[in-house]
Amino acid sequence: MDGRRQLRKDQVELPRPIAELLKGKVSVGRLFELVNEFAVEKRKRDLVIERAQVAIKQVYDGFTPEERVRFFAMLYDQFSDRYDEHMGIETRHYQAIEAVMQYAAPFLRMPMVDLTAGTGEPMKYAMGIIERSERKRELKIVEPLMAPVQDSDEVAINEISERMLAKAWAKLGKKVAHLNGSAYDFSLKGFRTVLCSQTFHLIKDEDKPRLVRAIHHALVPGGVAVVMEEDPFRISPTAPIESVALFIRAIAMPVSPQHLIGYFTANGFTKLQERAVAPIDEFHSMRLHLFEKR
Repeated sequence: MDGRRQLRKDQVELPRPIAELLKGKVSVGRLFELVNEFAVEKRKRDLVIERAQVAIKQVYDGFTPEERVRFFAMLYDQFSDRYDEHMGIETRHYQAIEAVMQYAAPFLRMPMVDLTAGTGEPMKYAMGIIERSERKRELKIVEPLMAPVQDSDEVAINEISERMLAKAWAKLGKKVAHLNGSAYDFSLKGFRTVLCSQTFHLIKDEDKPRLVRAIHHALVPGGVAVVMEEDPFRISPTAPIESVALFIRAIAMPVSPQHLIGYFTANGFTKLQERAVAPIDEFHSMRLHLFEKR
């Protein structure tokens, strides 16, 4: 399966009503007939896609936890070459993440880890905030003062997709420790900040508390989880990622802000009051949540 292979326009067989329209002038009556015929064909295609999504979810729901981890590794390996373009240019998710990250600035402390790093963009923003605050001393920082990035044990990234991880490591530099494993099984601890961006809406409800507990394990007491999620969740497909979008539509289990807060407060966290929302587009936004480990 290669999500990067794209069809050219001349390789696509047009539906018969559209092909007839493109041949030349048709009467007013025939135009309505052809459009109505095409609408029926489109609805049939939509129904096929809906049934495909049901079938995908049935198979996915039968996976073991280990198989679900492998599924996401393969899914994001397939998505990796297009991910930054899709998130930063086509849909502007990155701009929204960068905007809400500014509100987390007073809580970013070393050492810091991103448990679901993707291609490293959220960590890049966090590192930039820390480095600027050290140079300019413009932010009111919670003690101890955040230090500039120096050693690999100060900043770490974890990503299940090897291809995404390679892009993140190249983007962030070799001073960042990198791990390729499941966030659920993350064994390192002692971090003062854990980042987790756009992950909870993808995983099954039964796996959400597991991820919260992994975040809790990674943090020292008083450490802060910086969590970013779309609200409401909405897949924004573009043609080059349509196969990835089909998977995500089928298996996504969005979580409301209230339920996300509930998962954290039930598993050893206190909700901090500071949070922010930044628009992604006219339909949905990026929401920042901050939780402190009790």
